[in-house]
Amino acid sequence: MLVGEDPTDIERLWDQMFRASLPYGRKGLSMFAISAVDCALWDIFGKALQQPVYRLLGGATKEDMLVYETTNDRVDWDNHEFFGVKLAMPYGPADGREGLLKNRDLVKECRERIGDKRDIMLDCYMAWDVEYTIRMIDLVEPYGVRWIEEALSPDNIQGYEKLARYTGPVALATGEHEYSRWGHRDLLATGAISVFQPDINWVGGISETRKICAMASAWGLIVVPHAGGLQAAGLHLIKSQVNCPFAEWVRTWNRDSGRPVAGVLGVPDPAHGRIRPSEAAGLGISLNEDVLEQA
Repeated sequence: MLVGEDPTDIERLWDQMFRASLPYGRKGLSMFAISAVDCALWDIFGKALQQPVYRLLGGATKEDMLVYETTNDRVDWDNHEFFGVKLAMPYGPADGREGLLKNRDLVKECRERIGDKRDIMLDCYMAWDVEYTIRMIDLVEPYGVRWIEEALSPDNIQGYEKLARYTGPVALATGEHEYSRWGHRDLLATGAISVFQPDINWVGGISETRKICAMASAWGLIVVPHAGGLQAAGLHLIKSQVNCPFAEWVRTWNRDSGRPVAGVLGVPDPAHGRIRPSEAAGLGISLNEDVLEQA
């Protein structure tokens, strides 16, 4: 479908790929493939014009981005350069009240360790239900939790509608496992979501994430792309969008074994709690040929 086409016709090519994959796609793996192609097309476009991709998306809205780290590692919590910590919640409804209290204790421990000036967010990975989420909001509210993420499956629209009627002090975030602007539109309509978290590598690439940002901006919502601080495309998108205020970063290697040699070069690490995309043409990344040869 793409052979012989002009790679700068990004909108048309996205639409054709999406329509052609409807019988077996719309969500999941087909959107992963479209996402990869879309990001590659933006990279080609940037290289052709000798401009970093964020400039093609409208230019910079900020010099660099604040970073929060997703980690349950107590040593990581001590890095005060990051403005916040996101905790993975170990327990769910099957663990009963004991699990509720253990989740609460983890949040309490983190708050006591990092102090009052940094944010705490909770990642539930679609493992909770409505009743459990409400009970957890009540338990963690005293510890200043900023948001609870992916409490429910994105398909549980009715569940999010019920949570929207619970006027608690903790925001709800989701979107990592939703695909395309249409899926995010349905989540938006529940009235429950305050933070959208599309993954650029899954949701349809830069093109689709930009549309989600525009939709969210009309409702005064922020967009914090899932793992955006680990993705070259994510960093360019975040820098170009007014309502993408900061980036998520995760240490993806074991501290004891050290950092492995990267297969993709050019994705920057945070420095002093902030991160920015490469200023090189395109996405600023390249394959590590040495790693490819070893494979």
